[in-house]
Amino acid sequence: MRKIRKIKQPLSVIRLSRWEDVSELLVYFYLFLFPIRSEASIQEVITYYSLTVILFMSLVWSRRYPNYLEEEMILCPLSKMDRRNFLMSQYWRKVLGNSALFIIGASILLGLNFIHLVGFFMLLVFCILWNLGNHLYVDTSALNKEHGHLAQVLRGHMVWQAVNEACFIIIWNVLSIIAMDDTLEKWEINLGIGLIGILFLLSIKLIKKYGKALFEYGISGESVYFNKAAKKENIR
Repeated sequence: MRKIRKIKQPLSVIRLSRWEDVSELLVYFYLFLFPIRSEASIQEVITYYSLTVILFMSLVWSRRYPNYLEEEMILCPLSKMDRRNFLMSQYWRKVLGNSALFIIGASILLGLNFIHLVGFFMLLVFCILWNLGNHLYVDTSALNKEHGHLAQVLRGHMVWQAVNEACFIIIWNVLSIIAMDDTLEKWEINLGIGLIGILFLLSIKLIKKYGKALFEYGISGESVYFNKAAKKENIR
């Protein structure tokens, strides 16, 4: 048992992916750079991009450390339940860690009166939903129908994940403008609540449809071997 505890190191110490894999995030980066109003003040620009950088860091972190166990952990003498608990704990650490970082940044801006209190809570809910979906990420593109039950359950996962994130980023641009509006009107509050409702439904759909299967996929080792096989095939 002592050896097992020693081997259970944080995911951040384990080699989970390569930095070049993060290049796929450039499309999201450009979406994040969607320009705010041309007449925006320096204060609004600082507010928008400081919070945007934190959200983008969360996206990069989810891809840098996908939600699966590498060979080092898979080959450990751990039960399936131990692996699942370990992966779940790492998932929640990433969600809570990135959310806490966002809260700190948004609180500073709130204290400086760069955003208002209603906007702060809107952005906070957005951030939590954003992290819940992002950190479920596992690259399932190497799966096909020959890989059995999980391949069927996870069919369309990568497309749904991309659509989900694109919707989040577009809505983020609207919510951030609402949060910075000093002359907040009732229709803007209603719009913000409506958009958060859409994001909530998208997140529930993603978690409910793929959450359980992604954790099962992440602890089984299939993601490691299928992705390696796919890379070898591409090299040939």
